[in-house]
Amino acid sequence: MSALLLDRLRSAGGWLARDRAAAALARQSKSLEQAVAELRARGYVIDEDPDMGLRLQAEPDVLCPADLRRGLQTRIVGREILVRDRVTSTNDVAWQLGEEGAEEGTVVFAEEQTAGRGRLGRCWWSPHGKGIWMSVLLRPVVGEELVPMTTIIGALAAAEAIRAATRLPARIRWPNDVLIEEKKVAGVLVEARQTGGGRGLVLGIGVDVNADDADMPPDVAPVAVSLSQAAGERIHRLHLAQELLRRLDRWYQVELERDADTINERWRSLSATLGRRIVLDEQGRRYEGTVADVDVRFGLALRLSRGNVRTFRGEHVTVIEHG
Repeated sequence: MSALLLDRLRSAGGWLARDRAAAALARQSKSLEQAVAELRARGYVIDEDPDMGLRLQAEPDVLCPADLRRGLQTRIVGREILVRDRVTSTNDVAWQLGEEGAEEGTVVFAEEQTAGRGRLGRCWWSPHGKGIWMSVLLRPVVGEELVPMTTIIGALAAAEAIRAATRLPARIRWPNDVLIEEKKVAGVLVEARQTGGGRGLVLGIGVDVNADDADMPPDVAPVAVSLSQAAGERIHRLHLAQELLRRLDRWYQVELERDADTINERWRSLSATLGRRIVLDEQGRRYEGTVADVDVRFGLALRLSRGNVRTFRGEHVTVIEHG
């Protein structure tokens, strides 16, 4: 298979002798020439030299299930991985798969969403090939109480994956936004429903990876940034997507163990909200104060102007000013 040759080319890190390349295919019915042609057809740039052999020069910025699964080693998240070119929303596809009995940990990626969803009914802008738009089907044996915690672990996984893959200082704005220098780069949406396979959650994550100013709608550009804009270079999505799956799998294990203290500790360390003065809206009423604490079980504790502290859950609250 061409995947075996691809593994050898990646491992070589430079030139790979033709006899060693052919040895990778010795038990396959495919010739070396056929395998190289297949990889080139998928967008891989492979140099050939009569003396040196083969060298992987560049890889396409596309997501495919085989590449995403390679070396993943997760326990739940990524048991099944699908990649679609264009969908209304990856959450929609994940729910459909859930109705059909898909197993927990099934992940849906899309190159483009035409009707991506954000919190409180907002639209999520998701252009073709510019980001990571994904949803995971989860089936924890719990009710609605895990929705806020799942939102938090999604934000933690996204922030940590961005930090690991790009070294950019991603932080979390309560409850579900990931920021780079005060601008939004990623968001999380968790939905809960009863499906044919039982009660389930779908965790959707969107990361703006390689968009530039010309790609962004006028209302998005002032408040958002892509990873490539922040890093000053194009970001390869495959590595980032795998980091995201691994970290989400780890945090989901912590969630299933009901280890709220571990989640809170990491959440506070990455919080862009703790200690900040904010204005928030809760179902039409505005509150202003300083964020005294964030807690995955109870929500955001806001010290109001009179000195009293009030706690807000994240489901129906929007931060409208972040000082």
